Amino acid sequence: MRIAVTQCSLWSTDHHMMIQWLVNGGDNTMPIVRTILMEAARRIASNPELRARAVDVAQQEVMPRARTAARKAGEETRRQRQLLQEDLEAARHHAGEQASNAEIAGRLLRRVANRVKDGE
Repeated sequence: MRIAVTQCSLWSTDHHMMIQWLVNGGDNTMPIVRTILMEAARRIASNPELRARAVDVAQQEVMPRARTAARKAGEETRRQRQLLQEDLEAARHHAGEQASNAEIAGRLLRRVANRVKDGE
């Protein structure tokens, strides 16, 4: 039996496998945890006060945070796209006119790897 240390607790692989079975389901049955969560969701859905509170929380807290996260992700995506385009142009320039696509790809990969290593 192999022992793994997780947050100062000892877990045997048998216990880990049992937890995975409960969460993911075993023998093509619905897992216990999923069943409990689905029942809690049904109860919440049938309570008008909780539904109204959920709508309020979604509108007041979740949606503004989601919009902010989406905006930041879009900005970062555009920034990374621009950096990659600059790296590609530099790799093409340094490789020369007669360079193969593989050579350009290798130069691009080195540039990107160095940028990642440097934490940009």
